Amino acid sequence: MSIVRTAHLRLEHWQDCLDLLTEIEQVQQVCGESKHVLARTRFNRYPALIELGRLDEAQRVLEGCLQVFSNVNDLTAQARILSALATVWKKRGDVSRAIELQRQSLAICERLPNPEERAISHGNLFIYLHTGQIEEQCH
Repeated sequence: MSIVRTAHLRLEHWQDCLDLLTEIEQVQQVCGESKHVLARTRFNRYPALIELGRLDEAQRVLEGCLQVFSNVNDLTAQARILSALATVWKKRGDVSRAIELQRQSLAICERLPNPEERAISHGNLFIYLHTGQIEEQCH
């Protein structure tokens, strides 16, 4: 992660972060980077897009990246994308869809050697399940 991008994220300069990522991706394209590398850069756009309320765009970016990561069998990236999509659906208020996506992410994480990815996925799923229970109690 670039220091400048990290600074924009920490300072909540969402549009500056998106502009920088666009510039990075353009340079990568000119340099002939693979679709996989470009998707890794594009994936980093989603937090800023969510914060700017551009959920449809965030979803399109994530779904496009998921296709690329699926094509090259990058399981770690696929799990992260599914978790990010869960965040998009949670922001839309569809907790059941968020839970479904987070469960898919966890299923992939269970096949990965890194326990940290599994722990994060379990934590996210807990949050969505807890949120869903609270919403059911309120209705």
